[in-house]
Amino acid sequence: MLTRGSALILYDGDGNRVSEAVAGVTTEYLVDTLNPTGLPQVMDEIVNGSATRTYAYGLQRNSESRATPEYSVTFSREMSL
Repeated sequence: MLTRGSALILYDGDGNRVSEAVAGVTTEYLVDTLNPTGLPQVMDEIVNGSATRTYAYGLQRNSESRATPEYSVTFSREMSL
């Protein structure tokens, strides 16, 4: 747990951020530790029980979607043979 001013940040036993409270708004992070990157990645950001941001990963971040305002971003990487 880390407290800075009005921010409270919680970490799990592996050091991954799992929750953050700033100015009365608490965001929880769903962390995937078993993915192709080999590193912990945030899959969802949850506020008031609803996913406000969702991420998809391959070997890198492939996409990000937000609930409000609703939009989606897809990342691509050009490859040449």
